[in-house]
Amino acid sequence: MFEWTTWLRQINIGLTYHLKINPYNLTLDEWARRVRELDWIRAQEAKKQNG
Repeated sequence: MFEWTTWLRQINIGLTYHLKINPYNLTLDEWARRVRELDWIRAQEAKKQNG
């Protein structure tokens, strides 16, 4: 499998898990905004874990 497809699958799984949305129902702009939101969520989680 290509590296970019693995990344894309991980992002879409994260959107489904964290935001409870189906990424395949989003426009490209909506998808990009949700990816940024997911990045922020993951950064906040990392801050909490690292103290």
